[in-house]
Amino acid sequence: MGQLTCHVVKDLMVAYLDGEISPETSQEINYHLKDCEHCRKLVNQLRLSPQVLGQMEQPGQGGAEEKMVLHQVRQRLLFLVVGGALLLSSAVGLIGFGLFKFFTDLGIPWFIKLGIGGGLLGLFVILAGLILERIKEQRSERDDLGKY
Repeated sequence: MGQLTCHVVKDLMVAYLDGEISPETSQEINYHLKDCEHCRKLVNQLRLSPQVLGQMEQPGQGGAEEKMVLHQVRQRLLFLVVGGALLLSSAVGLIGFGLFKFFTDLGIPWFIKLGIGGGLLGLFVILAGLILERIKEQRSERDDLGKY
């Protein structure tokens, strides 16, 4: 019988413990484990891992105190979202009204209106591009996480 190195045994260790290798290879690993204390310790540690994981404390189902804290956090989040939406809608309304008055004022020359309108349009295009790029990055990150 050939003698397996520690490196090969480590590569086959999980398959060995799961019984997914041939009887011949399993026998080779058994021969190696008789002579190699380091690999024998590793096998014993891996055999204990599922038992240790099974004995670990299960996550709590949430007591009354945890539910109260979660409720408070959700309430604060709701207030922040509603407050932010109201603030944003007020700002958009005021800016929109100001722009409307600016562009309908007959005393302002047309070339100034054209310059400011073009600048605002350019700013909008840049912001839209940045937002779309960020959305693409988030999708890419989410897709990358699914690979692992």
